[in-house]
Amino acid sequence: MKVCLWLLILIPLVFANKSYAQQGKSLINYDTTNLYIESDTNKIYTTADIMPQFPGGDDSLNAFVRKHATFPQKAFKDGISGKVWYTFVIDKKGRLRNVKVISSLRKDLDMEGLRVISLMPDWIPGRINGRPVDVNYNFPMEFVIHKK
Repeated sequence: MKVCLWLLILIPLVFANKSYAQQGKSLINYDTTNLYIESDTNKIYTTADIMPQFPGGDDSLNAFVRKHATFPQKAFKDGISGKVWYTFVIDKKGRLRNVKVISSLRKDLDMEGLRVISLMPDWIPGRINGRPVDVNYNFPMEFVIHKK
């Protein structure tokens, strides 16, 4: 009797969810407290108990960018300034992976930021429950023309 009752409850749910899925909807509400993106073998989190950190912290990160970034001449001549946003994964070992531009300013500025990011040392990885995890990280790089 219990088996029949469960089947009677489960069958309508399966068919209802299938028809919603065909419409791009779902009856199931997913818990998004630990957001992550699935990869081939690992979860890539968008938040962590302890977020990844550049060695030495934010001040060291800013100093690194200032030291290594050069303003592209053409962009400087054209008076172009602003922020380029990048995204990348900081893996369990602190290595940067899958670096991409997510908000472009101009190709030469975008490429300069990618070059600087490629020079970065390994970061301190993010942690969840004390264990290192892969974390997706969004990073702005601002290109500013200082007027004298």
